[in-house]
Amino acid sequence: MEQEQITSNITEEKAEAKAEEKAAPAGRRALVTVLTGVFVVLFLMGLGALYVTFFTPYGQPEEPAPAIIDSIPDDEQLFYDAAKVEEDQAGLIGDQEAFEQQLLADVEAEMILSGKTLPFEITFEPARTCYAASAVSLYEGPDEEDYEISGSVRWADPVTVLGHVTSYRRVVLEGDEILDVAEPEEIDWYLVSLPGTDNQPAFTPAGTLTETDPYAAARSEDGLPVDICSCRISSDNVQVVARVTGDLPELKTETLNYALFKDADPTGRAPAGAGSSFSFVDSEDGLFHLIAQGTYVSGTAGAEVATAPIGTGASFTFPLNKNSASSNLMKRFIVCVMRGGELVPVSSAHYITNPEACAALAAPRQDHGKKGILPASGLVYSSDLLSLGVQQVSYNLNLGELCAGGGIGYTYNGRSYSFNSSMISGYDRLISRFNSMGLQVTMILLNNKYGDQTLIHPSARGGSAHYYMLNCDEEAGAEKLAAVMSFLANRYSGIGHGQIDNWIIGNEINAYSDWNYMSASDVKSYTEEYAEGFRICYNAIRSENANARVYTCIDQQWSSAISSRYFPGKSFIGAFQTSMVNGGNIAWHLAAHPYNYPLTDPSVWVESGQVTHSSDSPYLSMRNVEVLTDWLCQSHYLTPQQEVRSVLLSEVGYTSSRGEGLQAASVVYAYLQTAGNQHVDGLILSREQDHGTELAQGLALGLLGPGGGKKLAYTFYQGIDGAGAQTIIDQASAVIGVQDLRTLLTPR
Repeated sequence: MEQEQITSNITEEKAEAKAEEKAAPAGRRALVTVLTGVFVVLFLMGLGALYVTFFTPYGQPEEPAPAIIDSIPDDEQLFYDAAKVEEDQAGLIGDQEAFEQQLLADVEAEMILSGKTLPFEITFEPARTCYAASAVSLYEGPDEEDYEISGSVRWADPVTVLGHVTSYRRVVLEGDEILDVAEPEEIDWYLVSLPGTDNQPAFTPAGTLTETDPYAAARSEDGLPVDICSCRISSDNVQVVARVTGDLPELKTETLNYALFKDADPTGRAPAGAGSSFSFVDSEDGLFHLIAQGTYVSGTAGAEVATAPIGTGASFTFPLNKNSASSNLMKRFIVCVMRGGELVPVSSAHYITNPEACAALAAPRQDHGKKGILPASGLVYSSDLLSLGVQQVSYNLNLGELCAGGGIGYTYNGRSYSFNSSMISGYDRLISRFNSMGLQVTMILLNNKYGDQTLIHPSARGGSAHYYMLNCDEEAGAEKLAAVMSFLANRYSGIGHGQIDNWIIGNEINAYSDWNYMSASDVKSYTEEYAEGFRICYNAIRSENANARVYTCIDQQWSSAISSRYFPGKSFIGAFQTSMVNGGNIAWHLAAHPYNYPLTDPSVWVESGQVTHSSDSPYLSMRNVEVLTDWLCQSHYLTPQQEVRSVLLSEVGYTSSRGEGLQAASVVYAYLQTAGNQHVDGLILSREQDHGTELAQGLALGLLGPGGGKKLAYTFYQGIDGAGAQTIIDQASAVIGVQDLRTLLTPR
């Protein structure tokens, strides 16, 4: 605001006064002279006061500065203002020009300076439908140069950025006179609240900002202003914590408080401290409403479980009600506000992230070693698995058949179910048999179309594939999935029917056309559908056995896919983690099938442009399995406990159709790679015995021939972790043509 010069032309007034003076008697002239002098003095005093108030750069405020200024030594008092927009002016928001004019007038009228009145400017930045005024702060710098800063006031985001400074203007003073006001210069500074400083904000250059929340980017994708940052079971209750992270629609702006700064120079030094406050969301009842809903409903449908006063954050507590008609264990939660008599969502959906907190069982895991096998069903009750010396096995379970039969009743969430008794009794014997041999069991859950089709997704019905997407779009499907998974997890938690430590939800999920069919056009929407079913399975399993691990699954296609019938595994797990983070990060794990490319090539060590050590490798194999584990070591893929997600190599095999030596050497190579990678849970070779269907495709993957004869690979695998391991490694190295095949490995 530039100074104005006031001038008055009083020539005519002086002439008239002289004429009157000559005509008046002397006494009267004396009285007039006295009164005129008094009037002139008073008039000049009034002009002086107006000039000091509005036009001079160093006017004193009539009222003392606020307490926040009083706490700063006089020589460090720089600037403070309180710009107030009355509640009855809220209607101006939405009309940017009117809002700017009104706010500018209010700031001008109520600006409080610590003994000074200096030029200032207000800039504006639109924020959706509301408009936030820019903060203005004065910095005293060296050589009588002052810096005027403009920064946007905005809601705190996940990295606690309270304001953004976009420009500063240099003001040069000499005494009381302003010599020069420079053009604004662009800068990029943020007003941030730093951890460990009692939440006292300070200006920080943009380049020094670090991401304190690795999931902020994923969480803000929906553009909604409220983030449910925690949704956890505590005792018999659920506690949900939400915070405002962005601009809320239709803000009712009541007060904008700008900051106090000291000892600051935006060209190099950060200030010691600052303060700021924010407005609240416009709501008809002043409440946040928390809605619990099933995966099969949309919008704000569901049951209201709690409310909280509107503010920059909210906390909700309500009963878990596990295994009852009003159970919240499988629900997702949404924060809403009341507008126009209806609930409007202001957050994305969030699920419970610690279902293990309500588990009655925590079976000690059977983590005895990494050597595993897919057993031949006809040899389960032989001594072959004991002879081979494996520590892990995997097996399949078809959910459609399990739910089709009856005989074993189970009540879950107030509903009664019946499962195939003959099938269950067979698995009771099978799993108990594995456990008796000291074997850890991994169960692969497959959604087949034979039997009960309730669990098949509506968009997957009518397809022709091996297995199908789980159904969470319909109440009957979602409720039955929760029930059957709770039943299985409880039954096989070491309470007399055997113990399953690992559960894989589906097979090669990225191969959506063949192994987890659903009509899909893009990886994001497809993965979100799968993620809902995965969460139900995860919560059901972990709420029964707290020590169980739950895996998703990909094949060997990594950054590319053979055709449009598949998604690259890398794209799938990226979309999967984003979905998990948006809905509440959980400790999921990954099963992978790093077969050779092509499958008919038995030599895993051979250099190939399709299998590289780059993160963009088209395919995964045991030669570059570190690409997968390195990828999962990135911060945004870590578990909620900030641990690297483990990988189970649940299906890997090599054909003997080109010679038993090549197969055997590849088996040794694969095992040593597994043993040398701390992020790998185990290697499950596929398979114990050749399978007829695979033999027809030229794949003799078994360690045993069709008649049960032991191949060289059987002998190598049997002894690779024993006293004769070095001899086996030497023999495998000779097949490969190197002195020591361990020089070809990539340990992690």
